[in-house]
Amino acid sequence: MAGELNEKCAVSGVLANEPSTAAAATYDVLFALQHRGTEATGMASQVPDGDIAYHFGPGMVRDVYDNEAVTDHLSAGNPVIGHNRYSTSGSKQKHPQPVVDPAVGLALAHNGNIPDTTAAASFLEKRHIRHNQLNDSEMMGYAIAQVLREGKALPEAIKETYPLIYGRFFLCRLSRWNAGRLPRSLRHTPVSNGCYGRRWDCF
Repeated sequence: MAGELNEKCAVSGVLANEPSTAAAATYDVLFALQHRGTEATGMASQVPDGDIAYHFGPGMVRDVYDNEAVTDHLSAGNPVIGHNRYSTSGSKQKHPQPVVDPAVGLALAHNGNIPDTTAAASFLEKRHIRHNQLNDSEMMGYAIAQVLREGKALPEAIKETYPLIYGRFFLCRLSRWNAGRLPRSLRHTPVSNGCYGRRWDCF
């Protein structure tokens, strides 16, 4: 039906007043949004020293995360971003998100379509980064990470790579500096802010 909103991926970000609750809250959000993607799921969190901890795999939320992943590996992180995959680019068995580059402290969760990745592929090729096995989300993440490696701050890195990724999408990013969201849409993209009691905020 024309104008109908299609379900494609789930993207979540949680900033908790109590850091130990952020990963568990993200699990709850991803579980509630399971209908938006069943092929893979992942989380990335910013731990106190600024590094990125992450866990992802193919399958449903209930199958990918065990108690150790949520309460141990990711529990020290705050904020946390999460993603459920519904593939629109690349293999259904590959390309779980968030896209993570631990070396530069960047994680990126993406929902949407980038119909033409020519500019992003050219950008990566000029920097001798192999892109043949990357999907559109990974191209975005690799491009931003490369600009960070070149010594630029995150706002400049996003500004420089933004023209490469024209299309309909929503990004939730996590870095050593902060977390945030970046919508760019040719249609209405459902984005919400909310809170649960006083324990955590979801963006």
